[in-house]
Amino acid sequence: MTTYDEIIVSDDLLIENNTPYKPAHRHSLAGTVSVNGSPSKKRIVVINRITMEYLAVTDSDAQTGLWKITHLPEYDEQSLLVLAFDDAGEFNAEIADFVSQVATA
Repeated sequence: MTTYDEIIVSDDLLIENNTPYKPAHRHSLAGTVSVNGSPSKKRIVVINRITMEYLAVTDSDAQTGLWKITHLPEYDEQSLLVLAFDDAGEFNAEIADFVSQVATA
């Protein structure tokens, strides 16, 4: 089973959840970042929205916009914030709130 939930946070930046679901003991987040419909390299930060604890950071791929963070511990459903930062300063940071990680093999 694969999920394809999209969160459109503005007309310029799209965070797409395309994390495959596989039962296991590890957890991960993954998605796609695009700017004006084109894949883009952005800094992705994950924060626990309950404690505001910084959990992980990665960059999306410049050619595909794909990003993935693995080996996360299990968190409560909808307890994560995912932020996409535009380090070039052309766009404001975008946020996906109430995000849940999935178990992966």
